[in-house]
Amino acid sequence: MPEPLSKTSVHTSTSRDELRELTLVREALEAVLTPQLASRLLYLALVEFGLEPPSNATDLGRFIHDALTPVLSEHLDEGRASEIVSSIRQVVRDRPRVVSRGSAITLPPPGFGVEGETTEELPMLTPLLHVAVFAASASLARRLATTFGGRRVECAPLIDIGDFRRLTQSPNAQILIIDATDLTQASPESLAQALGDLERRVLRVVWGADLPFGRRVKQHLPETDDQVIHLRCDDGIEPLLDLIRARTTPGRAR
Repeated sequence: MPEPLSKTSVHTSTSRDELRELTLVREALEAVLTPQLASRLLYLALVEFGLEPPSNATDLGRFIHDALTPVLSEHLDEGRASEIVSSIRQVVRDRPRVVSRGSAITLPPPGFGVEGETTEELPMLTPLLHVAVFAASASLARRLATTFGGRRVECAPLIDIGDFRRLTQSPNAQILIIDATDLTQASPESLAQALGDLERRVLRVVWGADLPFGRRVKQHLPETDDQVIHLRCDDGIEPLLDLIRARTTPGRAR
């Protein structure tokens, strides 16, 4: 079994150290919303919450009340948003009832469907997708890891150009994201060169291509290089989430 991508970097992966109750929040959203909508709203709530995902019960309560509830209310009708929040609160409160069943998680979705013992089985996505995020901090990597879950996507933050260059030696890297919204000390020229050194199998993405740093990275890439995807912040987070989701393989069709 391949070593996790984080083993090739000096930094620890953000994907596996996740509050269990936060996993339940994600699974509860996915039980009642489309995968695209669930991941988008969870990501937006994480941005609203701050730099770090909730890491304890107190943080989780604040996250649900101060971040997730307003985001759901903004993007869904009020009644639907209220039902989902109530369901999430009950699932988190009754977490001992959540059990593992092979490749799926079964949980009670209060307020949805038939009353009683009706459950929703959520698919596991395999194999693990290895994503590296080059930025000045681990914020984007942590949000992406939380949005998709550590059993689907492992995100390794790359903080300096040495980490970036070591990535070229990794057999596990599948997606590399340069976060132009979180500026590093690396020059656009060195990043453009490092992008060119990556194997073609690695999907290369510049997030924030409409920002000055992102535009400068693009300027230093060869005109013939069509292997780098440039995503604009003005277009929202959905294109980036869709790229990652498209490269996960569902173990079971929804």
